[in-house]
Amino acid sequence: VERVRVSEPIPATGSVLAEKTTEIGPRVDGLVEEVAVRVGDRVAEGQPIFRIRAVDHQLRLAEAEAALRLVTAEAEKAARDRERVRTLHEKGVASHERLDQTETGHAITRARVETARAAVAIARQAVEDCVVRAPYAGVVTRRYIDEGAMLRTMMGGGSAVIQLMKTDIVAVIVQVPETQLPRVRLGTPARVQIDGIDRVFESRVEIVNDRVDASSRSIEVRM
Repeated sequence: VERVRVSEPIPATGSVLAEKTTEIGPRVDGLVEEVAVRVGDRVAEGQPIFRIRAVDHQLRLAEAEAALRLVTAEAEKAARDRERVRTLHEKGVASHERLDQTETGHAITRARVETARAAVAIARQAVEDCVVRAPYAGVVTRRYIDEGAMLRTMMGGGSAVIQLMKTDIVAVIVQVPETQLPRVRLGTPARVQIDGIDRVFESRVEIVNDRVDASSRSIEVRM
């Protein structure tokens, strides 16, 4: 008598999907000036994939910087006025009301400076966002738009320029009969065979979806 381990496989069919799939659209409004990739291109993380015309956003940045310089000058004047009135108040020449006015004016101009700095930061970020880069290394699977298209970030659906997939790791999704659910758990070994590829891939169950499909009476298993 000999004790041996017996394997009773559960056959199932399914699909191979990319680990990540991203529809990449613009971060700022504008005209598409260049699409630097084509379908089938493999891109590295951070590589530029398309560019929005930057001149409009550069002009807004220059305008915001000029506004910041203006309010900074006003704040400096308000600070000088406050110090002058404070000195006069200590000597008994300036009234409390006049001192309060200069203090309030100085506080208001400081707040305007902070607002102008935020506007400059937003405008500068918009200029940088004109160049859209790949969020991860992957392959370009679709190109929806060519140069010359006008895009807006609030368009909703249909504003994507590129579809990018991360395919160095893929997921296999199969449908397993619900009667086999007690035999399937996280970590259960699996062997994957793909049509057209003369090789067996060793894998394991990573996700078990306990929801049963009402029509097929099956559960979704991902490897």
